[in-house]
Amino acid sequence: MTATVSSSGTSDTVTATLTETGNNTGIFRNAAGITFNVDNLANAGNDVLETLNGATLTASYTDNDDSADVTADTATLSAGTGLILLTTAVNRTTAKIGQAIIATVTGKNLTAETLGGVNVRLTLPAGFVYRPGSATLDGAAAADPEGTNVRNFSLGTLTSGQTKTLTFQMLVSSAASPGQHTATLQATIE
Repeated sequence: MTATVSSSGTSDTVTATLTETGNNTGIFRNAAGITFNVDNLANAGNDVLETLNGATLTASYTDNDDSADVTADTATLSAGTGLILLTTAVNRTTAKIGQAIIATVTGKNLTAETLGGVNVRLTLPAGFVYRPGSATLDGAAAADPEGTNVRNFSLGTLTSGQTKTLTFQMLVSSAASPGQHTATLQATIE
């Protein structure tokens, strides 16, 4: 079934596909998650829920098996709830085919809580590939992430205020076209 998630702090909404955990359990999960930005209203309508600190998030849906069952549930977003600050830097802004770009990503837990299962999801631009064996986490060798164009690096557990630094290399392949390219990073919590 499809749920619409809205924010009382903005007029923005996103949709999410919910799957019931079993036959008539009444418990639904969204495996894909919902991406949201707090205090960023510039990009409303971009499949990212733009919201404000203290806003009430409401998920509304109609049961596919019983159209009379229309349900809504709410949650209040408070500052620091599941917020990871990602900062990035690269060693070069131009590169030729075959050259490596070293990326440094710093993830900081902005909450008052310990967050487990923190990951950084990397989406590589077309024509760029991850260099196997190049990942380090806080200076120590890190496992290569699975995937091709989308890769998930584990930061593990971050205590309140803790920062971890991930580095890795991207190679420019012959499939890269001339011009500006952007790799996308997103923090996720399992």
